[in-house]
Amino acid sequence: MASADIFTIEIFGKSAHGARPHEGVDAILVTAMIVNSLNHIVSRKIDPLHPAVISLGTIEGGKASNIICDHVILKGTVRTINEEVRSKIPEMMESSIEGICKSMGAEYNFDYEFGQPELINDDAMVDIVVSEAKEVIGEENCIDLKDPVMGGEDFSEYLKIVPGAFFRLGTCNEAKETCVSQHNSRFDVDDDALQYGMKIMAASALAFLSKKEE
Repeated sequence: MASADIFTIEIFGKSAHGARPHEGVDAILVTAMIVNSLNHIVSRKIDPLHPAVISLGTIEGGKASNIICDHVILKGTVRTINEEVRSKIPEMMESSIEGICKSMGAEYNFDYEFGQPELINDDAMVDIVVSEAKEVIGEENCIDLKDPVMGGEDFSEYLKIVPGAFFRLGTCNEAKETCVSQHNSRFDVDDDALQYGMKIMAASALAFLSKKEE
């Protein structure tokens, strides 16, 4: 799974009457140009073989329909699965933001926060979990997720310290209406599935301890 960082951008312009835009610095217009520029980073500045995502989640600004906005706040997230790419993105972003603001006469503040790192499973631990999962729920119910997922997961912090494996537990049950994905107001879990997750974890722990004793 991908690393998950967050950022906040503040754009400071100059207020003016909407009928006299030349007297102000339109923070909304500056923001629009920045949004467009940030979306070009992934498509034109990053190797397409190394997936990356820059997503804006919120834009807040403006007080009235006839007033040139002087302050906008943007918040978003960055996801990568390559640490080298991850380390370069903040500089790329700020370069775009700074250039646009200078050309438009605006000021800015850019805050970038590195969150949890990418999640990389330990191969030996994966083998244990897969083997035990097949025993608990049957091989036909085990799915190998070969492609990386751009979602973030703080389980990656554990994997920086000890070898481990992150696995997903399917809880979709159409009869119970639990097939809605996360980040949805109707998200729910089929609690009956939790017992299988606990069995797989317990069996994996015992298998790991047995291998250590050999």
